[in-house]
Amino acid sequence: MPSNPARLGFSEAYFEVRQENISVWRFHENFGARRIGQERQHFQYELAPAAMRAGMAKYARYLPQGIKVCGEGNAQ
Repeated sequence: MPSNPARLGFSEAYFEVRQENISVWRFHENFGARRIGQERQHFQYELAPAAMRAGMAKYARYLPQGIKVCGEGNAQ
């Protein structure tokens, strides 16, 4: 399982979650994402490398195969 976010192809992650999607934004916050902003319908987050490593360790039993990051054009 990759434990280094740089090995996943990024140094930090930035993303949005709809405010009404409570279970998803709670998961991301428990994983270590930090809420950095808010728009009318979305919360904005960042996930720093240290938080990614901590989250991966915390949830390792749920991610026995690790994670795979797919971007536009290479989703499988």
